[in-house]
Amino acid sequence: MPKVFSGKSRFFMRILASFIACLMFLEAGVASAAIVPPVGLLPLNQVAVPEPPNLYQFVKNKALATILGKAFFWDMQVGSDGMTACASCHFHAGTDTRVKNTVNPGTNDGDTLFEVVTGANETILPAAFPFHQRQEPVEFQASPVVRDSNDIVGSQGVRLQQFVGIVPGSRFDQGSVLPDPVFTVAGSNVRQVTGRNTPSVINAVFNFTNFWDGRASAFFNGVNPFGPLDTTAGVWFNINNTLVKQPISMEFASLASQATGPPVNDVEMSFRGRTFPDIGRKMLGLRPLDIQFVHPEDSTLGLFSRAIQQADGSLTGQAGLDISYEQLIKAAFHDKFWNSNQLTPDGYSQMEANFSLFWGLAVQLYEATLVSDDTPFDRFLGGDTTALTEQQEDGFNIFFGGVGRCDLCHGGSELTMASVFSAGFVNNAAHALIELMNVASGKQIIYDNGFNNTAVRKTNEDVGRGGDSPFLNSRVPLANLPLSFSAMADLQAQALLPFPAPILPGNVPPNFPIANDGAFKVPSLRNIELTAPFMHNGGMLTLEEVVDFYVRGGDFPNDNKADLDLNIDQIPSMQTDPTTHAALVAFMMAMTDERVRNKEAPFDHPEIFIPNGDSVNDTDVIRLPATGMLGVTVLPELSVTLTPNIASPQAAGTPITFTAAKTGGQGDYEYRFWLNSGAGFEIARDYGTGNSWTWTPVSTGAYDVLVDVRKVGSTDLREVSDKVFFYQIQDSVQVPPTALNLTSDLAAPQAVGTPVTFTAEGVGGSGPYEYRFWLNSGAGFNIVQDYSAVSTWIWTPATSGAYDILVDVRNIGSTSVREASNKVFFYQIQQTIGTSVALNSDLLSPQTAGTPITFTAQGSGSPGPFEYRFWLNSGAGFSIVQDYSTVNTWTWTPDVSGGYDVMVDTRTVGSSDLREAFDKVFFYQVQ
Repeated sequence: MPKVFSGKSRFFMRILASFIACLMFLEAGVASAAIVPPVGLLPLNQVAVPEPPNLYQFVKNKALATILGKAFFWDMQVGSDGMTACASCHFHAGTDTRVKNTVNPGTNDGDTLFEVVTGANETILPAAFPFHQRQEPVEFQASPVVRDSNDIVGSQGVRLQQFVGIVPGSRFDQGSVLPDPVFTVAGSNVRQVTGRNTPSVINAVFNFTNFWDGRASAFFNGVNPFGPLDTTAGVWFNINNTLVKQPISMEFASLASQATGPPVNDVEMSFRGRTFPDIGRKMLGLRPLDIQFVHPEDSTLGLFSRAIQQADGSLTGQAGLDISYEQLIKAAFHDKFWNSNQLTPDGYSQMEANFSLFWGLAVQLYEATLVSDDTPFDRFLGGDTTALTEQQEDGFNIFFGGVGRCDLCHGGSELTMASVFSAGFVNNAAHALIELMNVASGKQIIYDNGFNNTAVRKTNEDVGRGGDSPFLNSRVPLANLPLSFSAMADLQAQALLPFPAPILPGNVPPNFPIANDGAFKVPSLRNIELTAPFMHNGGMLTLEEVVDFYVRGGDFPNDNKADLDLNIDQIPSMQTDPTTHAALVAFMMAMTDERVRNKEAPFDHPEIFIPNGDSVNDTDVIRLPATGMLGVTVLPELSVTLTPNIASPQAAGTPITFTAAKTGGQGDYEYRFWLNSGAGFEIARDYGTGNSWTWTPVSTGAYDVLVDVRKVGSTDLREVSDKVFFYQIQDSVQVPPTALNLTSDLAAPQAVGTPVTFTAEGVGGSGPYEYRFWLNSGAGFNIVQDYSAVSTWIWTPATSGAYDILVDVRNIGSTSVREASNKVFFYQIQQTIGTSVALNSDLLSPQTAGTPITFTAQGSGSPGPFEYRFWLNSGAGFSIVQDYSTVNTWTWTPDVSGGYDVMVDTRTVGSSDLREAFDKVFFYQVQ
């Protein structure tokens, strides 16, 4: 069945999910429910690792090619500066966790002004996050914006220089300095920073395309990331002792495509103008990993290590490998790609000229081993019912098919719809690469599956998947070839594309609206605990901030509505409910593979020195020692808890002592305290061994206190931190209410035009209280009666629908946003009241495939006449099978075995209500 959702059906799926979630989530928090994994959700170790079908036309020894790829990936000599490897930006769970010189001011949007730091080469602090900050309650779209920045947390690369040439036998390329208008300090260039956050290379082999914008093609052309978009690309074959350049295409080789990008990128690894044949000439003259120790028990490289492990675990001996790159290439790749004595027209040997081919395929084969499939999540999917905690099980139910509906984008075992598996047939015959749907504006469009605009930033700041390649379209004057499958398919349908591409869905004509602007590849959530900061801009530091973002329905939904995924909307049942937030975060923690954390095989690695910002002669580096297949020695996990000796609120002039209690770790630690009075965090007491700080506030207000902890003598900014938010200082101390009762004089549902009175009562505090009422009609909460001593609100609804009512309470005179709150979810307003419906089948479950089954619905309880709509869920969500009509029966002849759900809606003929009543038959078995 084509994977095509209309906007209407996707909207209904969300309504249904929210309704079911209300049955699962009680007012006090999450009500545990049995986990039913989605059909086909397997442990990752049961998912085939993608591999090019024609791999062995190029590779003759896969194991040696994998060794070559790991050496390439970790070798610092590759960078023009002799310091930058691929791993320099992918050293921590496949990502980059540096905090110094890691900010880009938003150059993709033409912005050169730093905001979250004072300038280039500065250190970003935790207080700078999130870059888009809302006033409490942060999970509501209506909450005002406190601050906003288009800055990016990227990865630092090389200083801007023009490539002059390689220096034979040297890891340092010759270059000439170019003026850098952005990344400069006191007139000197510093290391540039990329314009997008660094994605993880772990599990990236499962992605159909790679990079945030998907420009790393699934079809490797042997030369660069762009696959068929570069119609001039080709590799050199030795055919009958003659060098011949021929195009190639290797399917499911996006990682090979991706690997060929950074080494020649003049921000990431290369001086401007350097080519892959230049890199080949340089690296073929150097010992692999010549300045880096390789552990003799490295799971891949250990066979060729020159180091000796001592009894205390330290390494002596020599750095590098006891084999050359030339030897590895000759042993790994077929002779016809390297054995010619002729030079290419531009003077390179065949091995140098084909270095991009060797590099791309070798790195892909190495990265294909980086599969983190040993997580509590995988063990649960494999049948271990004890693998998840109760809280994680609650999070599972939110994530998969629950109110969160996270799996609409983060689906499958890979936890991303951008996977090879989700891509289905690469010609789009399964309608998996290109989907038809409605965007937030209501317009029907096509877009690339696995790429979504989620309103993290305004669309015009970075068009992402909607961008173009650097190659001109030979059939459209002065137009560049697009990156997106949707745009390519549209051109192809008009005979305006010079190569084959995925086809449009069968019911989509040429020139159909396309919406890929501001869309980015959906990342896998595996090991997300270890890969902060988050999103393509790196603007969120914690998973709690990420959950807040999705619960409020994104940061720029109105600005982005022309491209915004329809599912990015507020999630009312999770607003002001920290229990559900915590459960979702806990479940995401179950996606961590401890081998990644501990750098065990296959995640072990050579020694590497990583530039820690820009420094004279690159003396400021982070050294990661070489690890063997058993990983690193794991110390008790370091954590810290910050607590005040007296609880908030307190009166001005009251001494308050904050104490940091450390657990785990090893050795002596020091502590630094910060205070935020509203204008940003400032150091209140710098690093010292004392773990407490006493503060006597002089002004009323809401304050934040934060503590950093690091080992004594460390130069790290911090190892862990904790914070106390919104500590209230008042003129006199009032006791806040402990609870709030909210009742209505009439139970739902009610008819349009019926006055309904909601009454609030604060309890447990000092009082007197004032109350504020909110109403959510589907587009987000809005204040309908601001703070006053009036504890009732009378509402006369004018239109039918499902409404949420929320009330805040605080002591009169309090400056708190709220001191307690309560809510009524899904208060139904209908044009007709009292309708009910019963759904029955003429044949009881189970039945065999091919048997006609008739479902009959009978409405009652109101005058009628009634009309009926039937739905079927085959495991991928409910779809309409018979739309509203007066026919109260639906006959179904199932052709596939499985468990099905059937549901019927009913309403009075002529009603505009979504429904007045519904009934369902769950788990109808077909055998």
